[in-house]
Amino acid sequence: MPRMLAARAFKAPSISVKRADDTLLKRFDSHFTTLPADTPERVQIAQKIRYQVYCVENPHERADNPEGVETDEFDSHAVHSILVYRDAHTALGTVRLILPLPEEPDSRR
Repeated sequence: MPRMLAARAFKAPSISVKRADDTLLKRFDSHFTTLPADTPERVQIAQKIRYQVYCVENPHERADNPEGVETDEFDSHAVHSILVYRDAHTALGTVRLILPLPEEPDSRR
């Protein structure tokens, strides 16, 4: 049975803006960057994060993949990205946009 990660106490950081050029976006960008998962290696990183989130921490999917990746039929027609924590050079999050499949040709024509 997979081990559930313990919830950590989270103290929300102050969000006050001190200077006109000090924006939340600049603060975010100073800590994180996004990368397109445009190689098989990066897609696998995204799938490992999905496994951790959807199979281990929030068991919405079965946690029985020995490779520790969460995959499905939508991966083949999706655009994946990963969120990287700059200081540790560690991928911490992922998002994917599932694109529509081309429609089947209309056989009635």
